[in-house]
Amino acid sequence: MVEFVFLGDSLTYGYPYGPNASWTKIVTDKLGVSFLNLGVCGDTLADMKERFKRERILGNTLVLLGGTNDIYVNRPTSEILQDAREIITEAKERNFSAIVLATPLPVLEEEWADERLKILGRKYREIAGELGVKYLDFYEPFKKLLNNNPGVLIDGLHPSREGYRIMAQIFLSFLGIENDF
Repeated sequence: MVEFVFLGDSLTYGYPYGPNASWTKIVTDKLGVSFLNLGVCGDTLADMKERFKRERILGNTLVLLGGTNDIYVNRPTSEILQDAREIITEAKERNFSAIVLATPLPVLEEEWADERLKILGRKYREIAGELGVKYLDFYEPFKKLLNNNPGVLIDGLHPSREGYRIMAQIFLSFLGIENDF
């Protein structure tokens, strides 16, 4: 059984560089643990839910990061949240020892999308509390960074290599692990 299962979209996959440059790889290399990067570019939470159910993957910790593509295809927030709930419930049934619900990153180009992502992050916090899982906020730290360093996103949406390194630092800090890279 793997230590971490990262379920997500292009932000998990490591687009445009690929999985070997992703924040998930940086984290697991630092920790020296096994992992699965189940990031698929373009996936919505509905896609992730179907994939997660179909593939019957097991692990110790599930990290769910999604929602950006849902916003861009204009899915209602209620449907996005329901899919997140169902993924979390399925993970609990599979006895994952820890489940982390992580917010998507902010976006630079479309204010309407960024506002919806901000709201989605708040709703994720509520769901995490309601379902007794951990909540990880990538949105706010990146929003602050973007004020002085828009280069952490290469296209206003996807992280640069530096952006993925920062995501890894945020995650390691979340785990309570000092990181100095």
